[in-house]
Amino acid sequence: MKSNSSPIASNQIRFIGSAVAFAVLAGVSITASTTATATVSAKAASSIAWVTPEKGDASAAFARARTENKPVFLFWTAKWCPPCNQVKSTIFTRADFVEASKSFVPLYIDGDSPGAQRLGAQYGVTAYPTSIVFAPDGREITRLPGEVEPAKYMRLMALGAKATRPVKQLLASALAGDALSADEWDLLTFYSWETDQDRVVAEKNRADTLQKLAQRAASTQPKVAARLQLKALAIAAARAAREKTNASASEQSVAHAQLTRLLADASGVRENFDVLSWRAGDLTRYASEAGSPRRTSLQNNFNAALEAVIKNSQSTHADRLAAMVGKIRLAALDAPEVKAGETSAAPKYPAALVAQARDVVKAADTQTNDRMTRQATMSVAAFVLREVGLLDESDALLKAEVAKAIAPHYFLSDLSENAKKRGDKAAAIAYAQQAYEKGEGPATRLQWGGLYVRVLLADAPQDTARIVAATKSVLGDAQAAPDAFYERSLRSLERVGTALDQWASTDARRAALATLRTDLDRICEKIPSNDPAAASCRNAFRPKAKSAG
Repeated sequence: MKSNSSPIASNQIRFIGSAVAFAVLAGVSITASTTATATVSAKAASSIAWVTPEKGDASAAFARARTENKPVFLFWTAKWCPPCNQVKSTIFTRADFVEASKSFVPLYIDGDSPGAQRLGAQYGVTAYPTSIVFAPDGREITRLPGEVEPAKYMRLMALGAKATRPVKQLLASALAGDALSADEWDLLTFYSWETDQDRVVAEKNRADTLQKLAQRAASTQPKVAARLQLKALAIAAARAAREKTNASASEQSVAHAQLTRLLADASGVRENFDVLSWRAGDLTRYASEAGSPRRTSLQNNFNAALEAVIKNSQSTHADRLAAMVGKIRLAALDAPEVKAGETSAAPKYPAALVAQARDVVKAADTQTNDRMTRQATMSVAAFVLREVGLLDESDALLKAEVAKAIAPHYFLSDLSENAKKRGDKAAAIAYAQQAYEKGEGPATRLQWGGLYVRVLLADAPQDTARIVAATKSVLGDAQAAPDAFYERSLRSLERVGTALDQWASTDARRAALATLRTDLDRICEKIPSNDPAAASCRNAFRPKAKSAG
């Protein structure tokens, strides 16, 4: 598991988790299910008539949708984003997707384009990538998940285009006990809850809501109910792991029974592979006590299901890497943590597992040639090597990618994480700085600049001068970015502000923070008072002054 002490880890885990999900999505287009209508073609990819915002204004796309009576397909992305590149190279290059796009107004928003973060706030998009289908009248209908197979993705896109009720209304009807069609259940079940941004259900209520939906669907839609139950369980398990709490005896019993049934169903494992692979450790921990027969049985069942994926000749490299992530997290469940500086995998993982991880990564490395696919796949591969203690091999893989990647700064931050795990603070800082320096685009620079500052705060808290200089550089980027105080960019700055607030424990540090706040105030003064960004700017480095909401 990644160290929770790392200032990079939480962001990296989210991105890598998304990369696995999209990699699994991509896999089917390479396996035996590929058809003539799903031909991968670079020419096809360039045939999509994407509409881009003009000076940060996307209203023309929605006006066109009303005029032509077409739904809008919005794709929110970034050049560096591994899962975004995965979906671009495997879904958007399909002939059937290109053809389907003609029935939509396809709106492409790069998070680093002018005004993009303000648009992100308008449409409630933060996570890269986010895909939304809007009705011709501008109502949001649904958000498409990335973790489903291409055929399912295309089906959900079509369902969203013809739907008469948004997912939010479908949810209300289902919870009220109204009958839903199979298509409507599909839209609900495969809605992208991970990118919902509280538009349909508040995050704190999501697990309970999905569980209630599962109960409503159980009698008529058993597969739907199984997936909803699993998604609810995964959310509860992740929360328990994050908060270091345990499920009650009754919750464990129910969870164990659900997982046992699902793992015994090969088709169910395939349908829910995105959740089962990445969340294998959390789910098993939630559903069983350490050292108990339940724990052993779940670990065995999970490992058998994941091993079957690795050995299946139809599985892609992305599938196998995802399965390896699951196996590693299962093995780490009851093992002692490897502290920073302890680079040997021997105390933590069996030699056979380490060897298998090396083999799976090697195959992915030598046989994945597309640059966009590598941007996603190699990040996961390096993560696998890191988790089993093969830090030198992970470094070598990442350094090779830096020289040829679409966005090398992403791999440099992975190298920083490796150095952190190795206990080499100086290298962790140096790689984080290089990642920031190579970042391109306003939102990207703020995000990686923020990461660099937080690495400094964690690994060199005594170096006040360097911390101040790095933060001033990030503030310079913020001043140059018109929408720096919206969405992802704002959150990047807020995380820096929170970290600085925690760091400022001495008079000298408090004085340094006061200087930085003054610098930020000067930037805020230039924002019109009626712009919501003005208040966001003033509060960015004052976390304690922010409201609880």
